Amino acid sequence: MISGMLDIRMLAALKPISSFSPARLRELLDYCHLETFAQGQDPFKLHGLHGQSVYLLQGELELVYEDGNRMIIRANTEWAKHPLGKRQPEIISATALSGIQLLRIDDDMLDKMVTWDQFVPHVGIKPMPGMEAASDASASVKRLLNSGMFSAENLKNGPFAHLPPANIGQLIDRIEPITVWANDVIIRENDEGDYYYMIESGRAQVTRLVGGVNMLLAELKAGDVFGEEALVSGAVRNATVTMQTNGMLLRLKRQDFFELMQEPLLRRLNYVDAKKKLRRVQYG
Repeated sequence: MISGMLDIRMLAALKPISSFSPARLRELLDYCHLETFAQGQDPFKLHGLHGQSVYLLQGELELVYEDGNRMIIRANTEWAKHPLGKRQPEIISATALSGIQLLRIDDDMLDKMVTWDQFVPHVGIKPMPGMEAASDASASVKRLLNSGMFSAENLKNGPFAHLPPANIGQLIDRIEPITVWANDVIIRENDEGDYYYMIESGRAQVTRLVGGVNMLLAELKAGDVFGEEALVSGAVRNATVTMQTNGMLLRLKRQDFFELMQEPLLRRLNYVDAKKKLRRVQYG
């Protein structure tokens, strides 16, 4: 009988997932898809291997390669710890020799998580001018790694969703985590755009001067981003962002934003979709 349950202990036995922390493994559970097949079925007939990491969790599976060789993979063996079909030659067919269970994970998602976890521990914490640095940098970096900004959800759907894994190392080298305090003005209306910001922790308010009165436009929280509009348009800041609480921000210089985040997005989207993306309301 095939079990439908999946837990982090099962994920921790797989490569390269075994390098993840328990917290990262728990996140990954939400992006795992289990499939079961009866004896004699070809599990890849309808859904192939392209773009996914597929693991054999239960049962026996016979694989036929394009060079004519055959191999039987059994669950809980060394071969089964690695994703199927990642080595040459290509798999052209497969047959379940018993009831089997497969685990599928999106390759792009998995690559980003692996790469982030390799690079993020090297990030340092830089204080805002005139502010004290975090007293325990290593603890801050560890907290940053496990923060919402680098969560699986943000890597899939957040500001880093369109960032190619090849850009991650460069982003980590250039991103600046900064500690901020309540009432700090991060960007000021009519100033030149210099940075793109991401809120790792804390809350902020967006205001604009209208008729001599500061009008509240939005409230920002952890996971939100701001400052993009002035960078993309080349205009001055169209609003002021002020911290409401202590927190931590991640910022990128204008040129780094263009090179690492905007250009990959424009290459990935067609012209119409790119224009819609850039028209989204981002305060800055």
